[in-house]
Amino acid sequence: MPSEPPKIYWDACVPLSYINGMPDRVQHIEPMMEKSGTDFQIITSVLSITEVAFAKMEQDKKVLEPEIERRIKLLWEAGSPIKIVEFYELIAFRAQRLIRAALEKSWQLKPADAIHLATADQLAVKEFNTYDDGLEKFAELTDTKFKVCPPTSVAPHLPLVASVASVPPNEKETKLELSNSEQKPKEVAVESAETKEGEPKKAEEPVTAEIKKESDNNNQVVKPSNSEAEGPLPSKSV
Repeated sequence: MPSEPPKIYWDACVPLSYINGMPDRVQHIEPMMEKSGTDFQIITSVLSITEVAFAKMEQDKKVLEPEIERRIKLLWEAGSPIKIVEFYELIAFRAQRLIRAALEKSWQLKPADAIHLATADQLAVKEFNTYDDGLEKFAELTDTKFKVCPPTSVAPHLPLVASVASVPPNEKETKLELSNSEQKPKEVAVESAETKEGEPKKAEEPVTAEIKKESDNNNQVVKPSNSEAEGPLPSKSV
């Protein structure tokens, strides 16, 4: 019977970074999601469903986007590369012990962070991925002493390609409009010249010259494929 792939735990800030489309993070998150279930299995607590409630764009504009809500739901549905771990009594007591052990070291561990750490410890994960640097020291309080670090793919995507799938459609259209406006031809007026005898020459009609601009790869907007736009394929809880 084949052995199960090693487990990698994702703190809620990891899928949230994916929804926010942060290029420097998404370039590692997406390839890891593609490998989940084969090289390793990504897991997270059911608590992450509550914590990943909205995107930063929605928070800034105070307007909820149906497309973002759809993509968030896809993270937790059946077939997702992220498996959900239920919160149960053994994990609750383990989280409580972590909070008490932290107090003995004069550290403050928030209940939500304790639940994530305890869930990872209960499932004996190989690695705990987070962008919260403050959680690394708490690993020494766990039984399994797992590694705490940001998600890092051995084959990260290019930042531009990786980020496009997470950009809401309306923002893509805005970028395209800006790109088009930058490439409008500019009018260059030709000043009137004088003849050799010093007599002014009749001014010529203004000449319109098209100025070609080389496309800057960093400003190109790549239209995502249908699979990228739909986000990850969701999975059953464990």
